[in-house]
Amino acid sequence: VEEGVRLFREQNGGGYLYLIGVDPLVKKQELFKDREGESLAERVILEKASRNTLENALYSRELIERNDVRSIRLITSRYHMKRATVIFRNVLPKDIAIYPHPVDSRNLKEEWWSHGGSFRLLFSEFYKYCLFRFFFLFASGELRPGAGPL
Repeated sequence: VEEGVRLFREQNGGGYLYLIGVDPLVKKQELFKDREGESLAERVILEKASRNTLENALYSRELIERNDVRSIRLITSRYHMKRATVIFRNVLPKDIAIYPHPVDSRNLKEEWWSHGGSFRLLFSEFYKYCLFRFFFLFASGELRPGAGPL
């Protein structure tokens, strides 16, 4: 979220900032509280209902189609980027440009192999990545309208 807000500010709030899958407790005003008089919050859309990456992509597709968006910057943790990219490329229309923007995560220790929580996180992410690669081999219909290949 912080990186998305930072990039949005860098481009002087051009367009809209869609924050998909944010914590239900996040409030627009809190994202911009450090700068008095900044009106960027008016062009921020928070989606708080999705519970996983697939739902993030499905909700994003709805927003993209409704608002005629041609490209997105996909911002997520570095360890999650590969799976998120696979899901978004398969769910979004094939003519939407996706620009991955990985960020470092506090949840992942640098020496992950010696930290149980980090090891489990990476193993889980790899497992889910493989699962979705397999899933999209057979997915069709509403899940992948006009989506490109893996």
